[in-house]
Amino acid sequence: MMTNEQEQAALALGLMELRQQAWVLKARDLAAQIAFDFGCVSINDLRPRLLLPPGASPSLWGTGFRDRRFKASGYCQANHKGSHARTIRTYTLRSN
Repeated sequence: MMTNEQEQAALALGLMELRQQAWVLKARDLAAQIAFDFGCVSINDLRPRLLLPPGASPSLWGTGFRDRRFKASGYCQANHKGSHARTIRTYTLRSN
């Protein structure tokens, strides 16, 4: 069961995803291609290839993986400036 904070975060991501639907679809397709080509993908792979829309929250990166094609597979360190090497998820494509 989700806590109130988790529910609010999920709702906020869902709304963000709706507002930036075209970008999210592009990010998902790009992530799927990278995962297909290299076996896994993270936001580290998307950031140099795709810019966030102007004024968008950096949380938008995570919406790219809220798709049935992906499953969380592990962790790595974020490598963008200001990330302080925080831990982020890696994803693979689900096998059908």
